[in-house]
Amino acid sequence: MILEETFLWEMSTHLDNLNWRALGRSLGVEETVLVNIDHTHKASGFRECAYQMLLSWKQRQPKQCTFGVLFSKLCKENMNSVAKKMKQISSNDKM
Repeated sequence: MILEETFLWEMSTHLDNLNWRALGRSLGVEETVLVNIDHTHKASGFRECAYQMLLSWKQRQPKQCTFGVLFSKLCKENMNSVAKKMKQISSNDKM
């Protein structure tokens, strides 16, 4: 099941100014896209940057935008607390 934008928005609140980029790289978002997101949305805060990165991933790789892929990439980047939060969010909401 493809992750919905509302779920990605909720997840973005748990990513900070450093780990959103690392996660983006693991998800295959190009470095130039990450730099552009940072430049364009930094004034709106890191949550907006994280959300835009997740949206970019979804737009570029829609079939890969699943709970399993995102969860495994969070774990790969040692973002276990974010992965745990992801499970909590998904049990409260439908993706």
